[in-house]
Amino acid sequence: IDQAASRHPGHINTKRIRFEMRAFSGRNAEAAAILADEAQRPPSFSSETTSIFHEFFRIPNTRPGPEADKVLVRANSAARSGQMDGRYPIMIAARLGRTDLAFAWLSQRDAGKLVGLELLFDPALQSLRRDPRFMTLVAKSGHIVYWRKAGAWPDFCADPTLPYDCKAEAAKALAP
Repeated sequence: IDQAASRHPGHINTKRIRFEMRAFSGRNAEAAAILADEAQRPPSFSSETTSIFHEFFRIPNTRPGPEADKVLVRANSAARSGQMDGRYPIMIAARLGRTDLAFAWLSQRDAGKLVGLELLFDPALQSLRRDPRFMTLVAKSGHIVYWRKAGAWPDFCADPTLPYDCKAEAAKALAP
């Protein structure tokens, strides 16, 4: 991304990705600095999006409490009203350890249209990939059929600390 940023520093995607890499990897101070600098802030960010992220950055990642619930409600509402990218409430929920909520929101939305399939494999959603319910999501998108036909499974399935067997959960997800 640094190479892309040096070539296209003002491009909307460069700004968005630089922000997301910081916001969802725990580098909150750096992400907040991007929001504070109009030249670096993604131009698609509404004032509500910016406010929600500032609030999100103040939540301790180790023990999110009621303040996390407030941010999640605001983020979901902003996404539904078009004031925030539809991916962000899901990413924030995953980052705060609210896996059940992230799965609920993904199941309520058309992941392929509203949030984009690439979101499912974003580093911010690692906690979702570590949950067997992830296979149900990717079954709907056709990924499991592809992985079976290709004989190639995603890298996360080879992780020895993964708490489930990808192929077994995939079979369950495809079962009638």
